[in-house]
Amino acid sequence: MKEESKLDLLLLKCLTFTEFFYQKEIYDKGSLQKLKEVIEQSYREKKVKVLEATNKDFFYQMREVMPAAYLLELKKIWLEKVGEDFNDIQSLINKKIDKILKKGIKTLDDYEITHNEVENIWDDSTQKEKLEVLNNLLNVWHAKNS
Repeated sequence: MKEESKLDLLLLKCLTFTEFFYQKEIYDKGSLQKLKEVIEQSYREKKVKVLEATNKDFFYQMREVMPAAYLLELKKIWLEKVGEDFNDIQSLINKKIDKILKKGIKTLDDYEITHNEVENIWDDSTQKEKLEVLNNLLNVWHAKNS
């Protein structure tokens, strides 16, 4: 990949993350605005390593901090803006679903991701057993929290 196109792609990825975090108020807006300025300056100065490190940090924040419902939303935005299918996000979602299948729905975030997964696999006949287990977990959640 040419240096210019790599730089452009890193800028797009970093700004997409920054805008999403800003809209969702995941972090302080003032801090995100300063970070956006650093990203843009790094782009102008062609500091690929700074942009790579920033992008890597965003992925870390996404894995460790971001609620599952936001992951699903970011996946759609990522495909629209960056043009990449965000397999990393789907992998995170799958890991969270596996954990929920083992331990049950413990948080509202778990509930939301379980509900979204049920909607995604509803018509998939190969996922019938998983669908039944997830529906049962949702029913238990409703019984406890209604």
